[in-house]
Amino acid sequence: MGLNKRPNHKGRQKLGVNIVFPLGTLSPSLKTDSWSSEARRAYIGCYVICSSYSHALRKVGSLKYTPYLEECALTLRRESSLPSDEILIHFVRLIHHAENVCDTFGYDSTHSVPHIPEEQLQFYVRSFNATLDSITAQIPPFLAKNTMLATYILLVSAYTHEIGLHGLSAQPSTLSIPRTTILIDCLGAVKKVLDTVANLGDADFRNLLGFNWARVHYTLNLAIELSLGIESPSWSLESVRGIVALESYIDIFIKRLEQHSDMVHKKHGDGDWFSFLAAQWAGLRRNYVEGMRRRGVGMIGEEQRVVGFEGWMGLGEMDFMPNEWFWMTQEGGM
Repeated sequence: MGLNKRPNHKGRQKLGVNIVFPLGTLSPSLKTDSWSSEARRAYIGCYVICSSYSHALRKVGSLKYTPYLEECALTLRRESSLPSDEILIHFVRLIHHAENVCDTFGYDSTHSVPHIPEEQLQFYVRSFNATLDSITAQIPPFLAKNTMLATYILLVSAYTHEIGLHGLSAQPSTLSIPRTTILIDCLGAVKKVLDTVANLGDADFRNLLGFNWARVHYTLNLAIELSLGIESPSWSLESVRGIVALESYIDIFIKRLEQHSDMVHKKHGDGDWFSFLAAQWAGLRRNYVEGMRRRGVGMIGEEQRVVGFEGWMGLGEMDFMPNEWFWMTQEGGM
């Protein structure tokens, strides 16, 4: 799309950019008065959306952080009277932090995440946690209860601690104390994300955007990986399910998705993103329940599947949206 390139002269006129710079070069570090407010918001919005999808779905991000993003966000916060501009700087910083996590751990690798020694792993996680705490401390009290922001802080924490899942032995073995701590913290962050989404009001739930749903999809997959992806005598699946009974969360989500699907105006035979999500997460639920049963965990009240177990592909094989619903914007209204 060329979002990582400087706009040409015609494009600059549309965006309100008057400065002259060479074509085809990377996004500039310009004076903050060189772009209009609309252009700054568009740049930040593209970065937030593209990065959210790439981090959640293990894709290589083509729109990387530049210092100009922070300059744009700070200028908007300082000069704009729109309440929504107050929050942009915090999303830029959080997503930049997630980008650093991704680059450090190689989450977007086309093969497997590189092995990191235990001591170095612990150092990285502590360092990233301290940075996240510092970013969070800069959020003013009146934004602290913003659902989108609070949820993303938790998700970045889970994203950081996901590294504990990588580099595990192919054979069942005892987990080290540092790695176990990382995995427990990851599980705790996952639970908080799922609790937050499950407790959203109807309007907030219905108005989540595509990249928000991609984050929820990532969290569900991460919960499955924390259950079915670890084989160790020191990692109890019963205890994991005691913290995150994933089938119960998915049941709540599917029920609410189906309710909202009935409210979407659509042509005869057309689908919608709510019903698509419900169907996809129902498949995740079936695999999770059957996988847990095969690992010897009693799933009371769950019927035995007739068809074969499809297996769990792992975080590296996630996919989410068909192209026609990639952005998940409403066409027919509610």
